[in-house]
Amino acid sequence: MPSREEKFEQLFEIHADEIFRFVYFRVYDRELAKDLVQDTFLRAWSFELKEKVWNKRALLFKIARNLIIDNARQKRETYSIDQVLEQSGVEPIDKKDLDIELDGKMFLENLDKLKTDEQELITLRYLSGFSPREIAKMLERSVGVVSVQLTRAKNKLKQIYEDSIPKN
Repeated sequence: MPSREEKFEQLFEIHADEIFRFVYFRVYDRELAKDLVQDTFLRAWSFELKEKVWNKRALLFKIARNLIIDNARQKRETYSIDQVLEQSGVEPIDKKDLDIELDGKMFLENLDKLKTDEQELITLRYLSGFSPREIAKMLERSVGVVSVQLTRAKNKLKQIYEDSIPKN
């Protein structure tokens, strides 16, 4: 039977990259994202000692989200989309559930036009792959509310994209 430390190392190996992507696309700073990911896993380690965790992946995202919010309250900076793309080397995203044909740059430019809550929902659902049920637990909302908000955010993103296409 693996030790607690070995289990936690496995958890890190499995989820570190996706937590990093989630954090990075919220803070747009590679070093800060690395620090927040490290803090996320440190908090998860101490949290796990106290309570039984229902969904470790969701816990990690919830901790990361809270750290992002805390960081934003402490430091208010803005970044251009060009800075973000230059630092991240973004390539086209997986479009499996999005019925919008966007490359990574267009996606980020249009995502940036949504409200923060809408950006978070789209990121959690389509970039991080959480189900509406998992998102609802993370954000402490009902599944119905999350589903409606996701649909509205997706439709709004689609409309923003369609409006950005030049008409002949």
